[in-house]
Parts: sequence; C-alpha cells; structure tokens
Amino acid sequence: MSERVEQMRRRRQRRQRGIPPVFIGGALVAVALIAIVISIVVEKYRPSKERMELTEVFDVSGEETALYLNRDRLDVTGVCRNGAVYVRMEDAAAHLNRRFYYNSDGDVRYMLPEEIVRILPGSTSVTSGGNTVDLGHEAFFTEGETVYLSLSLIEMFSDMKVQVYTEPNRVFIMTDFGLRKRAETKSGTQMRYRGGIKSPILLDVAAGEQVEILEDLDDWQEVFWQGCIGYIRTKDLKEAEEWMEAAPDRTPVFSSISRDHAICLAWHQVFSASDNENLASYLEGTSGINVLSPTWYSLSDNAGNFTSLASAAYVEEAHRRGIEVWGLLDDFNSEIDLYTVLSSCQSREALVRNLLAAAGEAGLDGINIDFEHVTEACGPHFVEFYRELSVECRKAGLVLSIDNFVPAGGRAWVDRAEQGLVTDYVIVMGYDEHWNGGPRAGSTASFAFSENGILDMIADDVPAEKLVNGLPFYTRVWLETPEADAEPGAEIIQEANSIYGRYALSSTAAGMTAAANLLADHGVTPRWLEEEQQYYGEYEENGRTTRIWLEDVRSLEAKMSVVRDNGIAGAAFWKLGLEDKAVWEVIGKYLN
Repeated sequence: MSERVEQMRRRRQRRQRGIPPVFIGGALVAVALIAIVISIVVEKYRPSKERMELTEVFDVSGEETALYLNRDRLDVTGVCRNGAVYVRMEDAAAHLNRRFYYNSDGDVRYMLPEEIVRILPGSTSVTSGGNTVDLGHEAFFTEGETVYLSLSLIEMFSDMKVQVYTEPNRVFIMTDFGLRKRAETKSGTQMRYRGGIKSPILLDVAAGEQVEILEDLDDWQEVFWQGCIGYIRTKDLKEAEEWMEAAPDRTPVFSSISRDHAICLAWHQVFSASDNENLASYLEGTSGINVLSPTWYSLSDNAGNFTSLASAAYVEEAHRRGIEVWGLLDDFNSEIDLYTVLSSCQSREALVRNLLAAAGEAGLDGINIDFEHVTEACGPHFVEFYRELSVECRKAGLVLSIDNFVPAGGRAWVDRAEQGLVTDYVIVMGYDEHWNGGPRAGSTASFAFSENGILDMIADDVPAEKLVNGLPFYTRVWLETPEADAEPGAEIIQEANSIYGRYALSSTAAGMTAAANLLADHGVTPRWLEEEQQYYGEYEENGRTTRIWLEDVRSLEAKMSVVRDNGIAGAAFWKLGLEDKAVWEVIGKYLN
C-alpha cells in the first residue's frame, strides 16, 4: 500500500514540475507574433532598394528629347541629332522665342532692332551685328513642312540657359532667374523618385555633391542634380545656402519714336489727288490736331505695289501748321490676295522698299498700316511684314503705327503684343461695334465697347504709352424693312422682339450733324441711354423703322474720359469732315 502511495506522490511531483502543453503552444504563438511585428517594423523603416530606370522617368527613345522649361516638363519634345538638340519652330514660338520666321525662300529670319538676321539652309554659323558665331552644327533643318531650330540658335538670341543630358535625351532650359538654394550632401545617399524611403532609387549621390534645392518638404528635399529631379532626405544634406543666378542679357532692346505730347490723329479720307488741295477747308474750325493720316496708298497687286495719291505740297502745308503726316496704306482692293503678298519674300520686301521710297518722296513723318483682311493663315506673314517694316522705319526715323480691330473680335494672330514692342504706336479702332451687314442694329461705339477695347489691348501687353484709341465721328442710320417690302436678294433677319417678325436690315454711315438733323427733321427728340452713353432716336416712315444711336459732343466726351483715365498715348478719329466742330474743344480738354 505504501509503495503505491509513493508512486502516486512521485507522479504528482513530476506533473507540478512540467509546463502544461497548452502553455507551450501559447508561448510559441506569442513568439511568432513578436517576430512578425518586429519584421513589419523593420520592413517599415528599411529603405527600399528598388531602382527606377531613367528611361522610365523621361519616357523618350531614339532621337526624341524630353524638354523642361524652368524645371517643368513641357508637353512637347525635341530632337537630338548629331550631338545638337532641335525644337520645332512652333514650339519655340510658344515657349522660348517667337521672333524666328521661316521664309518662302527657305531661309530662317530673326529680327533685331536694326537688322534682319538671315540664316541659310545648311548653315552652321550665324552672323549678326557684324559678328559671326560658329554653332558647330546646322542652325536648322526641315522635315516636310516642319522647321526644326537648333537650341543653340535660339539661345543665341534669348535670355536663357540650356543644359543638355543624354541616355536618355533630356534638356533643361532656364528662363526664370534669380535667388536659388543649394546644399552639399553629407555622405553617400540616394536620390529617390518621390519623397519617402520606399520610393524607387533614381541615382546614387556621393558625398560632397552640390544639389539644387527646389522645394523644402521638411524631412525631404526636392532637388535637381545631374539632369534629374528627385528627393533626398534632409538629414543627408548640409545646411542650404542661397545664391543669385544672373540672367544672360541677350534680348535686344527696341527703341521707339515717342512724342512728348498726346497723339491727336485725324484720318483724312482722300478719294482723288484733287482732294489734297482742300486740306485747308477740312482743317477749318478744328484745333489740337497734331497728326494727319491721309488715305493715300492702297495695295494694287500681289507683287508689293500700291497706288498713290500722295502730295508733297499737302505734307508741306501740314508741316506749316505744325501737323505731322502719317501716310496710310490699306488692303481694300478686292483684286489682291494679302496672303500672297505677305507670304512671298520678294513681294513683302518690295512692299517695304516701295513704302520707304514713297515716304521719302512725299516727306512723310510716318506710316500707318490699315490691313483689315489678315486671316489666321496670313497672321505669321503679317507679323513678319511689320517687323521688317519696323526695322527700315527705325533706320529712317519714320513713325510706324498699326491699326487693329478691338480684341473682342479675336484675331490673336496679328500678335498685338509684338506690335506693342516693335512699332511706335498701336491704334485700336474702337468703332463698328455693329457693322453694316451685321445681324442686328446697334451703336457704332458704345461706351463699354470703347472702354473694353482699350482695356483688352493693354491686357494683350500693348503698353499704354503706345496705345491710341480710335473713335468715330460718324454713326450708322439703320433701316428695318418688312420682309414683304425687302429688295430681292436682301438678307432676312428674324428677331423675337421685332414688330415685323422677319425683316431686312441695312445701314448707311452719316456724320454727326447729318444724323442729328435726320432725327430733327422727323420731329424726334432723342433720349439719353445711360448704359451706352449715347442719345438714341427712332421713327417710322413708309412702313419702315429707322434707328440711330447718335455720336455727338456728349458721347465723345464720355469716351475721351476713358482715354484720359487709362493714361494711353492719345486718340484718333475717323474721319475728318464728319465731326461737329464743337467736338474739338472737348478733345482738346482731354489731349492738350
């Protein structure tokens, strides 16, 4: 019995000394969980060793070249050929320098203030100002209708710096200069694709390398180094320092002829040579006019020739009265094709040459260009025309002015900003808000239309000190004729608020006095329209309605106040002879 008891006692002791199996299993699970947690924590803070190929970053192949402007990737690419980088001319114009022009003769031209630089096909050097620069490669080449300009050529005439890298091809172009930040790496580190240790590695960076700091992101710095933009940990960089990166000074300065008084220009419509003899009568009762622009010249063919009604005696008479003469050239001849005239190197150069000769013969003080049929396709050639003309006018001391429709009509292709740079005065024709043949009757030049024309031109980078506001001395007499009484072939208009429902609309131009007399003769007392800042009158006669938005002293004064308030160069008036003589006192109050 005692033996059995002893055995049981020993078994109980053994059980007490051992660890229950369930406890052993739990311990193993805990150990495993701890290992997993440690592994997760370690993995979380372990920098990734994954690498990202630069070909994946820049996504270009072969000759294709990634383009960066001020560290921002452009949505266009360039071409790397024979060790040189080229960009399409239209891309250069949009982002770098818009003054290059591909000529019909196959050469590239670039305008300087007193010189047109000509670069022939296959040329590896460029001569300007008597100095020749060897580019070491073709200045440009063409593929089909696409012109590729060398970046070295563009850089030669632009305030920019270019850094070229290969494998893969990429170019960084700087045009925005000033204060910069840089830092030196403390020890060997990596530049990563994004800020964070798990982002792929782009480049290994040795200790002592200088990197440009683009943005401080606390624990990480966005940097530029070796033609790459990436991220380096802040702790791997020494304290950043600032430096001033100076811009190169290559952009030419265009001098302009600027009068020390406000411009008060009157266009004088000349129909025949004999009209020149009546200048004294046209000027009778006027005051303050310091520029006359007679409509003497009109394009006559596609070869750069024009008809002329010019008179040296007219100019001498104007000069005796202290008035300058800026001869006007128009494109109103329906037989000519303006695109043909301006896109041809020969006809464009002939036109410039003929204009300078005509100005010299007549003794002109300036030239006024009134081209109103510039299509979008013609735009680049029109811009090149007035660039080339400006060079010759600058040499000859002639004032060059360009007439423009108000920007509300579009026509961005006439490049108003370029006009504001290379010409002396830019004139906005702030009239024909509602035009003959248009869809509805209305004011020729309401207050808002005139004011917006000025503001939009300034917004288009035309300097206020070069801007002249064109104002009308005329209005339109609008006639609404019921459809039943309309002339055969007349355009029929339908408006919901019309008493006719459908009617034909036509108009004729009338001077200030004639339009006012027309209302008076029909017993109409016009009412003032506050929004338009004009008097308005209408009457019915023979089943037809006549509507007139008057131009008079009061409406003109309202628009002249905008000229004064915006500090622009002056005003121009179409046309001499249509005004109420009382307007000259008002004009003088704002311009003299």
